[in-house]
Amino acid sequence: MKLIEPKYITWPRLQKRKTLEITSNQVLLDQLTLRPVSITSTSIKAPWYIPLWFGFNRLLVEYKTTEESQIFTFWDTTSNITQANEQIQQVVQAQLTNLIEEQQQTIHEIEERRTALYKPSRYVRHSQAHRFALNEVHDHNRAKSITADVKRHPMVTDKLESLINELQMYVDIQTASINNTEPTRLAHNQTYLKDSKRNHSEYFRSVESSPLTDEQIDAALTFEDITLVSAAAGSGKSSCIVGKVGFALKTELFRDDEILILAYNKDAATGLQDRLNEKLGQLLNRPINVASRTFHKFGLDTLIEYHGEQYRPKVFKEDEDEEGKMVKKLIADLLAQSTRFQNAVTDWYAAALYDAPEPIGCPDDIDDCEKNYEELCQKRLREKRDTPAQIKADNARKVYQGTIPTLRLGLYVRSFEERAIANWLFMRGVKFEYEAADWGGAKRMGNPVNKNGNKIPLSPDFTYTLTRTLPTGESKTITVIHEHFALNQKGQAPEWMGGDQYVQRAKDKRLMYQKWMKASKNTTKEVIFFETRSSQIRDGSIFAYLTEQLNLHGIEIGSVDEEIRQEALLNFSKINSAERLINSFVVQFKNSGLSKDAVKERAMRSNDRYRALLFLKVAFMVFDAYEAELKKTDKIDFADMLHNAMELLQSHNVKTPYRCIMVDEFQDISGLRADLIKAILAQSPDDSVVFCVGDDWQTINRFAGSDVGIFTDVAQHFERHTQKLELTTTFRCAQGIADVSRALIMKNPNQMDKHVNAFNPVPKLTTGVRLVLHDSTENDRKQALVSQLEHITKIAPSIGLPHPTVLLLRRTRRGPYTLEGMRDDEYLDGLCNAFKTRMDIKHMTMHGSKGLEADFVIVLGLDSGERGFPSSLPPEPLYDLVLPEQKSHIEEERRLFYVALTRAKHQAIVLTDAHNPSLFIRELSRINKDFDAIRSVDLRAKAEA
Repeated sequence: MKLIEPKYITWPRLQKRKTLEITSNQVLLDQLTLRPVSITSTSIKAPWYIPLWFGFNRLLVEYKTTEESQIFTFWDTTSNITQANEQIQQVVQAQLTNLIEEQQQTIHEIEERRTALYKPSRYVRHSQAHRFALNEVHDHNRAKSITADVKRHPMVTDKLESLINELQMYVDIQTASINNTEPTRLAHNQTYLKDSKRNHSEYFRSVESSPLTDEQIDAALTFEDITLVSAAAGSGKSSCIVGKVGFALKTELFRDDEILILAYNKDAATGLQDRLNEKLGQLLNRPINVASRTFHKFGLDTLIEYHGEQYRPKVFKEDEDEEGKMVKKLIADLLAQSTRFQNAVTDWYAAALYDAPEPIGCPDDIDDCEKNYEELCQKRLREKRDTPAQIKADNARKVYQGTIPTLRLGLYVRSFEERAIANWLFMRGVKFEYEAADWGGAKRMGNPVNKNGNKIPLSPDFTYTLTRTLPTGESKTITVIHEHFALNQKGQAPEWMGGDQYVQRAKDKRLMYQKWMKASKNTTKEVIFFETRSSQIRDGSIFAYLTEQLNLHGIEIGSVDEEIRQEALLNFSKINSAERLINSFVVQFKNSGLSKDAVKERAMRSNDRYRALLFLKVAFMVFDAYEAELKKTDKIDFADMLHNAMELLQSHNVKTPYRCIMVDEFQDISGLRADLIKAILAQSPDDSVVFCVGDDWQTINRFAGSDVGIFTDVAQHFERHTQKLELTTTFRCAQGIADVSRALIMKNPNQMDKHVNAFNPVPKLTTGVRLVLHDSTENDRKQALVSQLEHITKIAPSIGLPHPTVLLLRRTRRGPYTLEGMRDDEYLDGLCNAFKTRMDIKHMTMHGSKGLEADFVIVLGLDSGERGFPSSLPPEPLYDLVLPEQKSHIEEERRLFYVALTRAKHQAIVLTDAHNPSLFIRELSRINKDFDAIRSVDLRAKAEA
């Protein structure tokens, strides 16, 4: 409809004629084009009486183009005005209806997707909810805004308003899901958990031999992007996995071929597979085809899928240590054939083979501090001194001499740092004396005396002497004094070397020698002084500085003597611990997944940078030879299975069907294994979940690459939202053992806390942890052990155990730091045999006991010192270059003790040397104030109870 104002209406008013045009989707008001919904009202208003006489009328159209309303007035015949008014209202109503119908379609489509996501029988993951919100927010907000605008429109009809109110209900529901995603998701999941527990109660009662606990059911029902279950020792982790797999299959959340269970050893993987087949096969009345694999088996399967069924790589036999044997042979070959390797080994052996000790505490006397330090160094020596010349020299060593042998036969020093300097000098033919008596220096220092009151000379570390002929023909003797001080770059001494007292002694010597040097400069007996420091050994700058000083003072330095170098290599070849270190390091480096550059960066940040870099030269050459040998012999090792599989998955050369990954014993996760899991998840990033169950309190395999940091910060590592759950009911330990072990483990600052409750709250024995103090000899230790076995035979029948199970646990089984009296299995085998008619008894290491349980556990050797637990000697720091970072080795040792204690159902018995108790014994003694479950028994006083 198109109208133009009559000229005989506009002419008398001296106005231009206006146009009004109405179409189905727009209204033209003269020069202005409007969407119909912009019009807010129309009305017919009678004009003054003369035009009305002639049959004219006027139409008022109110509209909005901005925030303010405007009115358009149009004159025409009454019939045209009436018709135009009706048509405008019709097109406005039509467009409002169309808008609502469009939004109705959008809102219904969003609602279909929302209800599909938020099914009552479905757990909604964080990623799903937020992805839904992200995908729908634009269309939802647009529909919401348009619907609200239409509802506010003055021309909306009652019928249309009723439809809008119906839509608004859906809009409000969707707004909560989109704008308040997390509260909505959590509320939905709470309802889902409650309803699922009720609807599937019979399943959870019967899926295992005992009904699942509420915590186990929660874990089985939760399918978050990452579900991390922190499970107490003996809390039924495997039942949790079985229940979860069965629920996923029963509800068709995942198919069999979409579920992958990853375990750390073959027995665990096979055990879970058998358990699934037995429990779920019967319950679901069909075969169960869920894959339960070790990480390495999954890696191998991935390689076979890529290469074809005919692919059968040569894999090392783990139980025969083929990997270690190959590395050992390669070390021997390199020593025999590679000059470059020989030079690297010689440098490492001569300068930094051993890690320098850092004693705890210091005696009041500096001389005693130095003696204590020397003794610790001497204990770390692993050289075989078995040649006739070495044996003769060792036998001839005077009691007042040092105890650390060097490459120069008969020369013994007092520290590893002095050994490095002496070896460097000797290999280059530099003539020197070690600790030469300096009576002149002693006189200038006020004639120091020993403890007996006798005068003693100074004994500078290294003395170089040379003679020159002066122009006058006189002979001049130059004595170069070289002191090596245990000082850092700031001139500070460690507390274990006397701290400020040592610094003052070094300062006094320095000032004395500097004054003497100045006074003797123009005499025939000149004294020259220079010093080196521990910091120069650690950063590797010492030998350049030493070369500079010796050259400056005219002391000749030759090239490395080949004969001495060969002697060094011969000595090195007899040090089994050095070979084991290289062997283990190469394997650990491969397993770590770190690059050489990353390891070198760690070395540059280490406390003993020079030693680390010297070692890496050796280790990387062995590693390169190892990799070449693998390629040459067409073999792969266990790390290759994971590396190569991960690369195939990341490159999408292999696609896996797995969308639900379950990881047993997650506390043992390593960086490489975690990266493999991420590669699997990345194949279906929007539809995959990972379920991890473990106990960070039992992370005791750092040497195998286990990284407790992945467990405690799993969300950051996997970059996924994590739901953390707990299994706090232990079906194994008595409450007293649970309480004491928890109090002990929480002394580690980085452990996740959880309260642990015994399934049977009333213990059969009031004493959960029994501390047994004995004297220090080997015989005392053995008698204490026998007495506690007798103690078990007396009390076990009283709690219904006529033939109890018993585990004897020790920290290590072999090596120099094994418990005295327990270094071989023969004694313990005999003891077990003697008691086998009265108990089922076994002995093993604490590491070997993980996953086991017994009625009673006896933990041996909770002493202090090098053979104690924890040992006063920290682990070899070179391993830190490739192992997960840790703040203190005591933390893992404390976790190991926790594992030992929690193997016991009724009582854990801890044996300790009363004169040298372990740090953990002291902690238990303090914990004893808070718990009645600990009891001390002192066998020294024959106070057996």
